[in-house]
Amino acid sequence: MVSKRHKVFISYYHEDDQEYANDLRDFYGKSKAIIDKSMYRDLSYLQTQTILTKIRREHLLDSTVTVVLVGEHTWGRKWVDWEIDASLRPYAERTINGLVGIYLPNHNPKYFRLTDNIESGYAIALHWDDIEDDFIDAVHTAFNRRRRDDLIDNSRQIRERNAPLKPKQHSPCKEEDDNCFIATATYGTVFARDVVILRNWRDEKLKTTKIGCQLVRIYYKISPPIAKLISGSKNLKTIVRHALNPLVNYLKNEKW
Repeated sequence: MVSKRHKVFISYYHEDDQEYANDLRDFYGKSKAIIDKSMYRDLSYLQTQTILTKIRREHLLDSTVTVVLVGEHTWGRKWVDWEIDASLRPYAERTINGLVGIYLPNHNPKYFRLTDNIESGYAIALHWDDIEDDFIDAVHTAFNRRRRDDLIDNSRQIRERNAPLKPKQHSPCKEEDDNCFIATATYGTVFARDVVILRNWRDEKLKTTKIGCQLVRIYYKISPPIAKLISGSKNLKTIVRHALNPLVNYLKNEKW
């Protein structure tokens, strides 16, 4: 793994994928592996030209790599398209950015400006489950690939409006906390494959029923102190991992 730090701009659909962006920032920000140049708030209430100016002058200006989180609706969000487009064009004092695409567990295999550049060989692609091992190297590779501006494909017409969203599934849960305390403490990171599987099961199955929501609510009340004990004990981590393995193995094969 390389040790050089890069200034990274994270592009994503705020409404759907904020949790993944937070996890990425928290983990790699604390580890000092990246310098985060991202926008932390949704600017959709502003006029188009104001948004573009902020993207270019406040966030992309001194960044060197743009990371795109690819979820279910990312392909059709105009602001993501604008951010990628601006990343691939020199502007004022800034040069072009390297480009990395991270495919989230719920990604939609649609073609858009990022996939154009993955196919051209300019952008680096990896999956969310693999970022703990591969993310820093992917960012560094993308940084170096800026020399290959002949590979950039920015020919796609810029998106003028957002694509229609699929209706969201109603959840009876009022709980907003997204942490998987015990699983994260057990596996050591929010990026572990088994943590992702358990979190998706919680969001896509448990949170869609009243009984499931009650279980989730109880979990949030009792899990923080338990997670604290687990995180400080290798033996407890091993015991809980073995206890969770049957459920995780079942969920890997179950279509829910």
